[in-house]
Amino acid sequence: MPNGQTTARRPWGLTRATRLHAPAPKPYATVLLDDATQVTQFFDDKQRVLDMSTFQTVTLSRPHDGAANAPQSADDSNTDQK
Repeated sequence: MPNGQTTARRPWGLTRATRLHAPAPKPYATVLLDDATQVTQFFDDKQRVLDMSTFQTVTLSRPHDGAANAPQSADDSNTDQK
């Protein structure tokens, strides 16, 4: 740069970042771990046991193939391997 001036540049990684998604509501109110069995139990707001096998956590991201504005897909999908 002329005259010793420097310009602050945005790190490359931040050019790839997107806004955070709004957190999804939790399907449970309370979580307890049984020390003896190491099994976690989930309870609703009325302290009823919930069957958590019906719930999944899925995170989304864009494929890493360099495509601009690529649609988001589930992280456990194989869209990066097309």
